[in-house]
Amino acid sequence: MKECLVDVLDDKGTVLHVFPVAVEDQDGTPKDVNPEREALKLAALMQLAPEEEAATALHARPHVSRGGPLTPYADVLELRLQKFERAERRIRERAYFLWRQEGCPEGRADEHWHRARELERFEGVG
Repeated sequence: MKECLVDVLDDKGTVLHVFPVAVEDQDGTPKDVNPEREALKLAALMQLAPEEEAATALHARPHVSRGGPLTPYADVLELRLQKFERAERRIRERAYFLWRQEGCPEGRADEHWHRARELERFEGVG
């Protein structure tokens, strides 16, 4: 089975992932596929970009090999997870401080969480 490699890039031209796309069946029969389109479908499944931005923010090209020692690209999904976890921690801490400022009222956890999240968004941090 023959494969070709396809780079999926963000709107800044950074390679996010290289996908192997099968262009032949097991018996050597050519498949009627567009490798770039298939790679973009895989990128959407992996959520390399937010769903509403995937159609415009990502593009694909045949893989460009480079000379010299290979240095792995950062794991984009892991980086996004870490960013999300940091934002959640900041929101949780801020919600706690809002709760404390208001005298530790019972039953208003959701309100404090939403206010903390809005403050994060307003400040451009989260």
